[in-house]
Amino acid sequence: PTAPPPLLRRRPRPWDASAPNPPPLLRLQDAISRHSFDTPLYQFTVPDLRPGTLDSLLALSDNLVKSNIFIEGVSHKIRRQIEDLERAGGVEPGTLTVDGVPVDSYLTRFVWGEGKYPVNAPLKETVTSIQSQVAKIEDLVNTIVLSIMDILFHC
Repeated sequence: PTAPPPLLRRRPRPWDASAPNPPPLLRLQDAISRHSFDTPLYQFTVPDLRPGTLDSLLALSDNLVKSNIFIEGVSHKIRRQIEDLERAGGVEPGTLTVDGVPVDSYLTRFVWGEGKYPVNAPLKETVTSIQSQVAKIEDLVNTIVLSIMDILFHC
């Protein structure tokens, strides 16, 4: 059988998993490799964040669950919008970029933004800042998608 045309091929969905450095990370990588031969693995480092006191961490725990759901939802929505734009515009998958970097490369070469999210800031501040940034990105992407769709369907 021949491979489907580029626009019909689905880009693999990125997954993220958290594990402390060796040996748990090595065991995780080994387990994933054994069960999923075609899944590329990428490692990125998240700095040691300052969680604060146990009380502040417990108070933040409910908010972290809500934040995770929100950020994951926005991420999936943006991924779907990118795929829809690629299909609607006849754009080769992988040609869209984030800050001039292809989306897949941007995701696989993640680097913590110390300037935006200082590691010495309280964790609650960092979470609030990330939520705010994700909301702004969601608004910006929605605006761009509407503009592109308007151009595509009115030309």
